[in-house]
Amino acid sequence: MAGPGVTVGSWSVARLQSVMRRLLATLVILPLFAACSSVGMPQASPNPSEPSLTQGEVTKAVALAKQVIADQGATVSSASAIARAGTTEDTNTGYSCTSGRELQVKLIGTFPHAVTTGGGPTGSPASDSTVRAMLITADAASGRACLIAVQTGDGAKEPLPGGTTLSVG
Repeated sequence: MAGPGVTVGSWSVARLQSVMRRLLATLVILPLFAACSSVGMPQASPNPSEPSLTQGEVTKAVALAKQVIADQGATVSSASAIARAGTTEDTNTGYSCTSGRELQVKLIGTFPHAVTTGGGPTGSPASDSTVRAMLITADAASGRACLIAVQTGDGAKEPLPGGTTLSVG
């Protein structure tokens, strides 16, 4: 057996044993780190095959969309909805969203009864003040709208990202 002062090539046996221990330890620990880092990690984006809305929430979102379409005399080309955690107490409908879960419904189309002043944030008129979309926030438990907003311009033509398409026809 080689003693502590023996060398193999340019390496001492003690140095060679130390390097081998570190290498083996790394090989044993590396799979553990990989396994721990992948367990329980949330996905960066939602799985498109999993709906973000329950069937009951879809039913409430469709009913709300149909009500707004009728009230506005609207012609809608797209309706989508998402659910999210939150509450809205500062309302423009007279109802608060307090259940802790909200539905957001976006209707894209023409809204002849919706009027906007066309003023931008600085008071200058927007190039196109035609209402192209309505965003309705509603309490997921009651289905009652608590906040209604409009969108103008070309950016309004996009459905809600990750939203569920609603059949309102």
